Amino acid sequence: MIDLHCHILPGLDDGSQSFEESLAMADMAASHGIRQIAVTPHCVSGRVGEVLEGVQLLQALLEEEHIPVRLYPGMEIFGTYDTARLLRERKLLTLGGSRYPLIEFAFHTDGEEETEILQSVIDAGFTPLVAHPERYSYICDEPELVNRWRAMGCLF
Repeated sequence: MIDLHCHILPGLDDGSQSFEESLAMADMAASHGIRQIAVTPHCVSGRVGEVLEGVQLLQALLEEEHIPVRLYPGMEIFGTYDTARLLRERKLLTLGGSRYPLIEFAFHTDGEEETEILQSVIDAGFTPLVAHPERYSYICDEPELVNRWRAMGCLF
């Protein structure tokens, strides 16, 4: 099993706060059959090196502790009108170096700006993976928006 959205890197966001906590999280994941984890700390930009270094450090610790989980770099990107450009410039990480960026948005808007941002990401050659769509009030108010984004090429 693969976990595509995990705040396992310590001290980068509201997820793990220590390497010990990260190891416990990975051990728990492994005990439930998860063998691969996309590391996805919250990020707007500027943290690529920090994330890559953190993945290397934590992966080494997992191997030392014989925890059978493979980590892949990524980030939970807060979508803005700069997202497509930053992805093209490799200033933001996709999931495991793929064409799939994990993108989140503000919870309470009308969804139109988000639609434009997603389209710009698609136009840049990426396939957006929209994080936790069930949490957006505009999707709860207009569930058809999910079908619209899916028809554009988004994943959830």
